[in-house]
Amino acid sequence: MINKDDDDDGLSLLATLPLSLLIIIVNNLGTQEDLVNISVLSKQFHMIVHLPAIGTRIVRVYELSPCSIRNRGSDLRLVQRLVHNQLNNHDKFGHYHHFRLNRINEFDHEIIGADNDLLPINSITSFDLSLSSSSFSSLASLTLAPNWAEPQILVSLGNIFSNVQEINLSHVRFDVQSFQLSALDLRIFFNSLLSLQKITWHHCDRNILLAGFPLHPKRTKQIYADDSNFTVLRSHMKLMSVNPVRQLRNDIFMFHKCKSLECLSIRNARYTTNDIDDIFTKAVSQQMLIKFVRKAPSSMRWFRSDLTEDNMEMLRLERPNIELLN
Repeated sequence: MINKDDDDDGLSLLATLPLSLLIIIVNNLGTQEDLVNISVLSKQFHMIVHLPAIGTRIVRVYELSPCSIRNRGSDLRLVQRLVHNQLNNHDKFGHYHHFRLNRINEFDHEIIGADNDLLPINSITSFDLSLSSSSFSSLASLTLAPNWAEPQILVSLGNIFSNVQEINLSHVRFDVQSFQLSALDLRIFFNSLLSLQKITWHHCDRNILLAGFPLHPKRTKQIYADDSNFTVLRSHMKLMSVNPVRQLRNDIFMFHKCKSLECLSIRNARYTTNDIDDIFTKAVSQQMLIKFVRKAPSSMRWFRSDLTEDNMEMLRLERPNIELLN
């Protein structure tokens, strides 16, 4: 049994230690959860965890979920709630830098009228819209429409959050049977986030072209999309590979639309054709990976993929400024 008096004695003993030593102790704990727990122990520890000398910062998370009554949400009510908090709780709301939207696939799209004033929220710098891996059973399945999220939800959020620098969409799936409509909404969303540079989308299911569309061509710097299935245009399929006989279209390679890319992770990557008369899925080939490294923009610094050790050794000689991992 834990003796509360012992806990109080231990806290009192810690309080007698020099500030410099307490800072070292707190820095060695490190995790967000640890810092939050420490910050409520006493006024002294609350002050310490917010000192500039503490390497890990407490990130305040603003979290929203679908309505618990009917287990669905709408982007209209979501926007109205965000605007209400921005107007009426501005001092408190301004402390949040991370926005977490739970179960985005359970939000419905409603038309947002002109009478809903959309005030920009500049304090939020990161989005977490990811779903758990249990949200769907298979990337290859086309029968999971209830688990698709509506891309218009992203457009609604993009109209409010103007300073987002990174986003996590892992396991989120948008309607691939209406790919052009979904891609248009996604393009509007990515174009609206003027500060967005980092995109994490593990287990993406055909919502990104292997060429890099609909990500922003100049602002996108980091992409982390392991275990993903990309869409490829039939006209691009052969052009994205190294041709041992002659090199056709040097400007066509994986993610060639992303002109400022610095980091890319696509382990266990696959692609599916967009030809409805001949749909098939294949693993991204070594030839595709090789051509990407050779033709990647000069900004490229880090690439994690399924390149073989032999191919990585060869490419390190050609592009020594790119760190190659698998």
